[in-house]
Amino acid sequence: MQEKDRPLLCWLDLETSGLDHTTDAILEVAVSVTDWDGQLTYDPGMVSAVAKFPNTTKFDPVVKSMHTANGLFNDIADHGQALSDIDAALADHISDFGRQRHELWLAGSGVAQFDIHWLRAQMPLTSASVHHYVTLDVGHLRRALRLAGETLPLPVVSEHRAGSDVRIAQDFWRWWLNSRW
Repeated sequence: MQEKDRPLLCWLDLETSGLDHTTDAILEVAVSVTDWDGQLTYDPGMVSAVAKFPNTTKFDPVVKSMHTANGLFNDIADHGQALSDIDAALADHISDFGRQRHELWLAGSGVAQFDIHWLRAQMPLTSASVHHYVTLDVGHLRRALRLAGETLPLPVVSEHRAGSDVRIAQDFWRWWLNSRW
């Protein structure tokens, strides 16, 4: 398949206040667009933003502890933006890439069963910017390979920050592509 026929990959990760996309809040989002081989297609490489959340937001105790320890709450206090503003800016940014290619797939770890529901519910403009009827979920690939007895690269250690989780997913995808050939 020629490079021009391959979709671009829109790597995305969200950090949230809980697990329910209908009642909990998006706290952080990171997006990075790459070619099929996982190579960045633009500079600065990744767009990341933290979102202000309503005062009424309830936090799962584990989530609250995790995001206090990793500094996310401090970043939100210092740099938090309205989620609607983040949504509009990301949609505009992603749409630029969608116009370059026929397809722009949503990619990441957990995008097929977690992030996609949050996007549809809380970031409709960003959701509409990617072809999410096809996703590249490296979390599924990692689990399937593990079940098949494959030796995988070092265990993933996540900071539970959106930007680092996007990089982990991209690194795994590049490892997978390189290990197959």
